[in-house]
Amino acid sequence: MRGKKHPSEEERIAAIKIAKAAWEEKNKQSIAAKKAAWYAANKTRLAPIRQEARKRHYERHRAECIAYVRRRAGKIRQAETLLSKPEMVEVQAMYDFCRIFFGFEVDHIIPLNGKTVSGLHVPWNLQVLPVAVNRKKHNKFDQQAIA
Repeated sequence: MRGKKHPSEEERIAAIKIAKAAWEEKNKQSIAAKKAAWYAANKTRLAPIRQEARKRHYERHRAECIAYVRRRAGKIRQAETLLSKPEMVEVQAMYDFCRIFFGFEVDHIIPLNGKTVSGLHVPWNLQVLPVAVNRKKHNKFDQQAIA
């Protein structure tokens, strides 16, 4: 009879987790490529599932969602009180451009509600990006983008 490699079940599970994490780190690029291919193949099937999940999340966390939107709108209104008329016109022009030309969105370079830093709703913190690029950026702050 062969001896046990791990004295307890907990140690065996911990060793498996460590080995799995090491394998995933080693194969990070191939895993990402497989995930991207799977998502591309199943995108239409996932859209209604994700939409339902967003609805369920909103129903369960309605107060938090409303509070988030109100905080964000408040920050935008507060920043607008500090802007001069030409600066407000510049901001409005960015939003008008995005309404006229499909496929663009206004992005905050430094997010309004970032984890490490919070920006302002001012012309020098705004940029017009293609929708795909803006959605990929999410609510992240890239210091190299402003350097």
